[in-house]
Parts: sequence; structure tokens; C-alpha cells
Amino acid sequence: MKRVLICLLALLLAAPFAIAGADTNPMTALKLETEQSGDLLDVRFVADMAYPTETVAFESMDFVLTYASDVLEFVELVKSGEQPESGVLDGSFIGVENAQTAGKFEYHCASALGSRGSGLLLHLRFRVVRDGAYGFHIKRDGYSIYDSADGTSHSYRFALLSSDVTGTDDVKLPQIPDPREPVVTQPEPEKGWFSKLIDSIFGSSCTGGR
Repeated sequence: MKRVLICLLALLLAAPFAIAGADTNPMTALKLETEQSGDLLDVRFVADMAYPTETVAFESMDFVLTYASDVLEFVELVKSGEQPESGVLDGSFIGVENAQTAGKFEYHCASALGSRGSGLLLHLRFRVVRDGAYGFHIKRDGYSIYDSADGTSHSYRFALLSSDVTGTDDVKLPQIPDPREPVVTQPEPEKGWFSKLIDSIFGSSCTGGR
């Protein structure tokens, strides 16, 4: 009897872990891909999705990206028509974009229909204003999927970026001077003895105003 009770207790303790293991994150990876042309830097966030069943769809997202505002200047969320250029989001999503704060980009969206997309999540474009680490980091993140079979929603965290909080390790930014730095001027060459003699006799106006 004692052995049976021990076995039952072991099963009860293992049950929560079995349930949690079955409810794995459908986003198996989130990768950061960059492409640079001149001073423009295109940044693509690519999500690998593995939906557990055919009745599950990507339903909503809260995406907040922080970056080094002294290195990058936000230009735009690249769109295809009126919707973000994405393989995960489609025309059924209603999104709210906020890029007014330097150093932070937010995109919140939801859909009544959802989608089963995978691949490109968001495509952002920045302007490189100076050399340095761009410091990309997802500050507040989360998304949900909806299962139409049982009418339930499940929330998850984004998978960690494969290049989370990196600087110039994988993308070398160009050397661009900071316009705020003072311009260094070269000193004028010292005048010869003849020019000094002319200045002392006739004044500086005879030597071009110096």
C-alpha cells in the first residue's frame, strides 16, 4: 500500500510538468537579419513558427523594440500596401504603430481571423547617423495564438533574438562623422621674414588683408 501511495504522489507531482511541456512556445526562433545600403539599415525580424494543430492561428502581438538613438534614426515600418511587409501578419490584422519616441519602436496588433504565417514578422528601416553599437533589444514582448477548436487563447513570450543585444558583432556600421563634433581647422602657416617686414612698413592690407 505504501508503495502504491508513493507512485501516485510521484505521478501527481509530475503532471504539472507534463502539461507545461506539452504547451510549448509555437515561436521556435526569432532571428534578426540586417541589410545596409549607404546610410540606410534595413532590419528584418524573422519568426520560425510551429503551430501545434491546424486549428491554431497567430492572433495578436505587442512588439516593443529599443535601440541606440545616438547611432540610429528610425525611418519607417516597411509596408506592402497598408499592411506591414510580413509573412506572419496579413490584411486581417489591425495595427497601431508608435515611433515618435527616439530609441523605441512599438507595434501593437490584433486580428479576429488570425493567420498561420511564418517567416518575416516585421521589416524596419533606420538611418545610420554615426558609427557604434545599435543595441537592438525587445523590451516588452508578447503574442497570442487562438485555437478555434476549443475557443481558447494562449499567450507567449517571443523567442529570444538570435542576436539579442548585439552591437557591431555581426553588422559593421560605416564610419560616419558625428555632426555635433566641432570641425578642427588647420592653423595658418607662419609668415616669412619678408612678409613680416612688408606688414610692419605698409600694414596688413598690402598682404591680402592679413
